[in-house]
Amino acid sequence: MGCGRCVTWCPVGIDITEEATALHDERVGRLRHEKQKETER
Repeated sequence: MGCGRCVTWCPVGIDITEEATALHDERVGRLRHEKQKETER
């Protein structure tokens, strides 16, 4: 956990918490897809 200044003061408006959530969700989706492929075999 940080202080949040990087989110508040980012000059290009990047919210690291949103980016981390998006990366996490993408990875979870890939893992589910891989698991589904394994169970179809």
